[in-house]
Amino acid sequence: IIHRDIKTENVILDRNCVPKLCDFGFARKIHRGEPHMTMCGTDEFMAPEILFGMVYDEKVDVYSFGV
Repeated sequence: IIHRDIKTENVILDRNCVPKLCDFGFARKIHRGEPHMTMCGTDEFMAPEILFGMVYDEKVDVYSFGV
């Protein structure tokens, strides 16, 4: 699953302070390495590939998590 909108507002903490990812509105089930070009997410957290309209894969979530 590729989330495509990882940002601080989409990470919540449970009662034990364990982070949980939420808001899967832009998420899609994909096959590993399957390319996408749909522009979605939050600009401040988007990987450059998405911002510039390039083909991207699940690695864009890793970029967003790092921001």
